[in-house]
Amino acid sequence: MLREIAAPTEQLFGGRTWVFDAWNDGGAREELVTTPDGEGMWSAVYRLNEGNAGSGSGLQAAYWNEPNFKGRPRLQRRDPVVHFDWGEGSPAPSVQPDGFAVRWRGFLVPQFTEATTLILTSDERARLWINGKRVIDRGAAPSPGESTTTLPLRAGKRYRLQLEDVEGEGEANCRLEWQSASLPRSTIPSRQLLPAGK
Repeated sequence: MLREIAAPTEQLFGGRTWVFDAWNDGGAREELVTTPDGEGMWSAVYRLNEGNAGSGSGLQAAYWNEPNFKGRPRLQRRDPVVHFDWGEGSPAPSVQPDGFAVRWRGFLVPQFTEATTLILTSDERARLWINGKRVIDRGAAPSPGESTTTLPLRAGKRYRLQLEDVEGEGEANCRLEWQSASLPRSTIPSRQLLPAGK
């Protein structure tokens, strides 16, 4: 079924102004979407309208139809944010719903100079590297949950980011959020993420 979805341009939350950044699938603020027969979910991502607002457009993503990142990816695309709840479905028609792997690459550009907590939520195995150093490793305990790391980050500086998520079977989700003294917990917006090669 074809439906129109729209999100408010701005929202006031906690006495601060948040502006629309992107839908989790990268769509515009107003767009026509085809909804699946079952349940479907779109999440609007907002960014705080303060600090060093970046000019990014998301991360480069590669998806494999096997869990070990071997061979050529089945799908390559740019994901504006990492905020996915695939349920028992798949990331795309060309990717199988179970036994897939995804790798996101690019740069994180912080809005504020301060200690920032990165929060990685996944239902199975996931790993996060910042500037080549593994800072979160959910590979040893493939169970649903979240892991965090706190790093001193500088506003406007590019930090190389790589995130890997491996789905076994059943429900699948992966989210990358941040939180700091200046930022309540929220999805890292696309404007603060640059694809690899930029």
